[in-house]
Amino acid sequence: MLLLVPAVRAQAPAAPIASQVLTAKKVFISNIGNGFDSSIWSGGSNRLYNDFYAVMKSHGRYQLVTAPNAADLVMEVEAVSDPGIRQLRLRILDPGTGIVIWTIYETVKITGLQKTRDNCLDGAINNLVGDLEALTAQPAAAAK
Repeated sequence: MLLLVPAVRAQAPAAPIASQVLTAKKVFISNIGNGFDSSIWSGGSNRLYNDFYAVMKSHGRYQLVTAPNAADLVMEVEAVSDPGIRQLRLRILDPGTGIVIWTIYETVKITGLQKTRDNCLDGAINNLVGDLEALTAQPAAAAK
């Protein structure tokens, strides 16, 4: 039986992406805080939220709204830390149910001087938005 699993995986189509992720127009971005010491970057404890918000706004894919009940999706961005790994996590939630319908992670390198760490955070935020862009560029048929 175990020999069949790799063959089935190779033939299985990609699982569908929730249609809400592909069709959303309005997004509420939630600041749920940092998961580790934000003093490693300049800009204070709200830097991740502020920078992510600014990149999403300039990206132009979504209308950013100021209340979750006005949104098609809620996005929570936070820094998370596991032993030896620091990441940014973007959770995409259904605003009506609060159910997480997709999660994207991006690794953040925390090395060097303050300017280097700031640049690494900026790069990780841009990569996170790029990952979201790639996800939402999927064909609409993937949502069925």
